[in-house]
Amino acid sequence: MPAGTRSTSASASGDDDSTVEKVVSKMITSQTFVELASQIRACIASEFQVQLKVFSEKVVQLENELSDTKSDLSKISTELDVVKSELLAVKTELKTSKDETEQYSRRNSLRIFGVPETANEDVTSIVAALCKDHLELPITTDMIDCAHRLPAKEGETRPIIVKFIARNVKNLIFKSKKRLKGSKIVICEDLTKYRQQLLKECIKMYGSKQVWTSECNIFVKRGPKDIKRIKSPSDLNN
Repeated sequence: MPAGTRSTSASASGDDDSTVEKVVSKMITSQTFVELASQIRACIASEFQVQLKVFSEKVVQLENELSDTKSDLSKISTELDVVKSELLAVKTELKTSKDETEQYSRRNSLRIFGVPETANEDVTSIVAALCKDHLELPITTDMIDCAHRLPAKEGETRPIIVKFIARNVKNLIFKSKKRLKGSKIVICEDLTKYRQQLLKECIKMYGSKQVWTSECNIFVKRGPKDIKRIKSPSDLNN
């Protein structure tokens, strides 16, 4: 292309750009464009306010729902605590009832420790002789329902468990056990495993001299005039 032609084309292009700029400048400064832009901004602002209001209402709704959910969870948690407490009470009651039933079946029985063993011994006669010779009580073999040795660790003397025909006989012998003081013989009530463990806990806390049993019930002396029956571990803390 001739040089003159290129120069003419460049000049025309520059004129076109200038013309476009003038037209655009005239448009954006015209009253109509300004009003249109203002309307657009107003529409956008209005729509933004509407959407912001919707969003704010949604946030408030979610906050209320969250608050209700927290309230429901708190209520459920409280109800669960009540149910747990009731279940624990029922469990304790059942355990106590079972223990009472088992202990009732042992009400006429005593355990005797420290009585030497002999070959081919008659345990019933040994118990009757013990009551006569050491406790000075007129107990005969016909007052004894049954008596036998219990298992023991190797090398230890096996204790005797004896069941009497009448509970008053058993109580009389148990109350006379103080006459065995100074000997190696010890007489205890035949407690359930639960009460045996509870008795150990009482002795550990208060000492053996402040703890005793009567009618298969456990008592502790916590002060000069403070004697309490212990039915469960919780009684030790009250």
